[in-house]
Amino acid sequence: MTKKIAILASAAALVCLAPRMFAAGAGDGEPVKAWYGKAYESLKDATKPIAVYIYDAKVKANHKAVAMEGKTFLDNSDVASKLKGFICIKLKADPAGTQEKSWPAQYIAGANGNASLILLSSDLRCLCTFDRGTPASDLTSDNLVKALDRVLAAEPKDLEKKKKEEKEKEKQLAAANAKKEDAQKNEAGGLGIKGITDQNKDDPAAAKKGTDTKKSDPPPAANKPKPLDE
Repeated sequence: MTKKIAILASAAALVCLAPRMFAAGAGDGEPVKAWYGKAYESLKDATKPIAVYIYDAKVKANHKAVAMEGKTFLDNSDVASKLKGFICIKLKADPAGTQEKSWPAQYIAGANGNASLILLSSDLRCLCTFDRGTPASDLTSDNLVKALDRVLAAEPKDLEKKKKEEKEKEKQLAAANAKKEDAQKNEAGGLGIKGITDQNKDDPAAAKKGTDTKKSDPPPAANKPKPLDE
């Protein structure tokens, strides 16, 4: 009977440990599984705020990553709903990584041996960070939802429309400048150099020859005065 109880206790212990034994590694948790890397420069025209999750994949037991990817923080339905308004990015704490090396070094280094979640505005201002210095008691879905709400509220209204309008203005300005340059070239004879026209602009030698010919032409002969006895 005692032996049977011991076997049952061992089986129960294995069942309890199973989730931990087969838990996903850092960066593979359900809430961040579909997140992807992105170069920092590519975000200059972002029309949404940005959530950046950075984790150290080399650490065997990354407890901070486990906590962040768990049910009490990122793996929460309310959090997932708020994150639909964000560009979600996942990076490794590797400064030599393809995407990672384009990011500010302090962001990547901050997750070394741990994990961090950085919330940026659409113009790349850092507004909130959960990292190694964040107490475990503060890593709650409620705190995260509040932080996400603050970031969303700080975003300008109709940002996507405004950025499209700015791009259109830049495009129109570039077209106007190009048109002005073409007009100036035409007024100056094609290349903006007096004496060289579009007809001979591709043949500088011919243009020079024409100029030299004009220079070597003799001046008109002066009328000789008639003798007084004539």
